[in-house]
Amino acid sequence: MKKVLSITVLLAVLLFALCSCTRIDDPQSLENCSVVIEEFRLSTNFLGQSFIVVKYTFTNKSDEPASFSGMINDYAFQNGIRLSSSLTPIAVEDFSIENQFKEIKKGTTISVEVAYELEDNISDVEIEISERLSRNNKKITKNFSIG
Repeated sequence: MKKVLSITVLLAVLLFALCSCTRIDDPQSLENCSVVIEEFRLSTNFLGQSFIVVKYTFTNKSDEPASFSGMINDYAFQNGIRLSSSLTPIAVEDFSIENQFKEIKKGTTISVEVAYELEDNISDVEIEISERLSRNNKKITKNFSIG
């Protein structure tokens, strides 16, 4: 009887240890927020320059109100070169910059668009997202084939 009880306790301890080591991460979740890199569209501005407009879904998980632009480092790379983001809302057709700066409360989700000036209209674009002031270096990435 003691052996059965000892083995049962040992198995329970081992099972608990295995369960506590197994961690299911949401690949789109950062420390204080989650960001989903949704989709893209190509656009131009009034000078004929080409842009990729990336749509994100941003959810605040922190206790304080926060905005996408205040909490997130967002980068786009093409041919290994970081693309410039457009901060001028009138520069790109059918583009709204407003939601990048709207502060939202904990648990709230908002759609955000960011426009990046393209180097060319053929090469893939890699999007890289990380959280500002985070204790970890977690990044969310997604590649878009535009050519």
